[in-house]
Amino acid sequence: MSRRFATLADLMTGRGGVHEISAARLVAIAVADLSGIDRLSSDGAEDDSGDAGEDRDAFESTARHFESHVEYVLPSMSSGGQTRSLHVLRLIPDVEANLRAELLRRAHLNARRGYDAMERLVRGPDAGVTVSNVGGYQSAHDVLEPDTWSESDDEEEDAVDDEKANARRPRGIKGWGILSEVACAAHDRVRDTALRERAVTRDDLYGWLNANGAGDFNKLHDHGGAESWSGVYYLQCPAPVKPASSDSDSETKWDEVEDGPVYGSGMLGLRCHVSSGDESGGDESVPYLRFQPRVGDLVLFRGDVLHAVESNGWARSGEGRGDPMDLDLKSMRMSVAFNEDSVAADRKAAPAVAA
Repeated sequence: MSRRFATLADLMTGRGGVHEISAARLVAIAVADLSGIDRLSSDGAEDDSGDAGEDRDAFESTARHFESHVEYVLPSMSSGGQTRSLHVLRLIPDVEANLRAELLRRAHLNARRGYDAMERLVRGPDAGVTVSNVGGYQSAHDVLEPDTWSESDDEEEDAVDDEKANARRPRGIKGWGILSEVACAAHDRVRDTALRERAVTRDDLYGWLNANGAGDFNKLHDHGGAESWSGVYYLQCPAPVKPASSDSDSETKWDEVEDGPVYGSGMLGLRCHVSSGDESGGDESVPYLRFQPRVGDLVLFRGDVLHAVESNGWARSGEGRGDPMDLDLKSMRMSVAFNEDSVAADRKAAPAVAA
């Protein structure tokens, strides 16, 4: 029986797309092999507001959102091109606990509705969309819309009833809106003021939920241009999945997929564009970064950075998922991706202001 999975070694070639290169030119580089720049100490030293001793809401200060921020410069073929980086931020424990308490169950409910809609061939936002994703579920790109800042679906109203979590919540914000708040704070840490990049608001963001089971992956793609930023927050990162063997497997050779790294461990791969006219030839190597996300990681990168997500295990091709109510959602990798489009928003607003 055939298997469905894809590793970064396959995906980072851009096979079948405009970014295609020869697999022989790819060079994998792990984050551990790069020098990271720590831009935020864990003691919150950058918070110079003068009232660090007060018992303040963790969301009232950008510095108090995060306990660490490390920037990794992406390897590039050319020294003359623009520098691109992967920013990895970790939230302080209280904020992280609150965010997961607010979002994880909501994510499971959203994904279950999505798989149910796909199973019943229902058209509409519940069924999600297909963009770079192969398999899995990607929600409509409205997760961070304004009506989620302080409201939630009826079936989600009981998702959080922890008094301590409620106390840590920013006033007037609940549910997905908390992630909007965190994303804005993260963008404020990475934006380039020399390029006059302004701080973004929640109105500048749009996002979507990704739920990937065994065998599901995302093809190499980017999110637009260098003037925007993209990010991913990782809600759930389970160990790779391989279906249990059965008597029906006795005549099938599985030895090439016995080890996790062979069939994918859910890594994120990132690389820069190659120079024009060099998409399919040349001897120069094309390096790409391998990053293994952990639960709670918030990563950001420029919108023109090419990236792909390998399978988190493998699945038997053609095998249905069965009743959506029987899905083991805890075995799926779940993340929320988002883009900020402040530059595009400002350009649209400019004519109106001029008038």
